[in-house]
Amino acid sequence: MNKLILVRHSESKVEPVVPANRWRLSARGRDRCIGLAQRLAVQGPDIMLSSTEPKARETAEIAADRLGVPVAVVEGLH
Repeated sequence: MNKLILVRHSESKVEPVVPANRWRLSARGRDRCIGLAQRLAVQGPDIMLSSTEPKARETAEIAADRLGVPVAVVEGLH
């Protein structure tokens, strides 16, 4: 059976002069992606999908790297 698991991006680094859709992850947010990957591992994902926002891409890329799965960036996924 196929599953879709929705995950919000990890903790962002707030930059008031930068639009929120261009924020990246904070150091803590990057660290938390490791725990995310550990929790997702039991589900055995085949791929991580991400929106084009930097914080979402970073979350997916860090978790996917730990899981050994590819990342696909999807337009309009936000």
